[in-house]
Amino acid sequence: ESKGYGLVKYCSNEAAAQARHLLDGRDIRGFSIQADWLNSTHISFKQLHSKCLYVDNLPPNYRDMTTYRKIFSVIKNPPYCQIAMRNGVIQDWGLVEFFDSEEAEKTQEELNGYNLKGHNIRVHYCIPGVNAINIYMKVVNAPTDTKKKALLEDTPSSSVYTQLQKLASQNPVFAQNLQNIIQTQIQTIQTGIPPK
Repeated sequence: ESKGYGLVKYCSNEAAAQARHLLDGRDIRGFSIQADWLNSTHISFKQLHSKCLYVDNLPPNYRDMTTYRKIFSVIKNPPYCQIAMRNGVIQDWGLVEFFDSEEAEKTQEELNGYNLKGHNIRVHYCIPGVNAINIYMKVVNAPTDTKKKALLEDTPSSSVYTQLQKLASQNPVFAQNLQNIIQTQIQTIQTGIPPK
């Protein structure tokens, strides 16, 4: 049975970066895709299972954290349990993180579709290897406009380029060092091999 997430390995880091940029936040069939990097330390099959759950379809303005935590303690008390709030407004979703994936799986099986004040909540898995607090901060702090306009999130202002040109003319060694750093980073991205 699908856990609602998948892993993709791309031929190049550039292709992976472009796919992540184009897919992250995209809405497909009523679900928002969260595309992110998987920590390279997650190499065993067991480590590819998520211990974090995404809960949505909560009742409007639901904020009873005591009951929310109690509901998600059906298998084991989770160390992290949060109902989302954005700009002071309660959202219709929350996150729950457990110590291991087995606890998360049993809880997901038990509570997906649970009726909470007339709303059947949906319980899904989050990206494995990413802590719930990191997911929460990324989502609540993301700009509300999710349309992807360019490969870079924010294009540097023209003043950045002007300042770099002034620095380069005043200090050619700085310009050469900066160019070497950029070339090393590009080479690392292309080869996947960090500099020595």
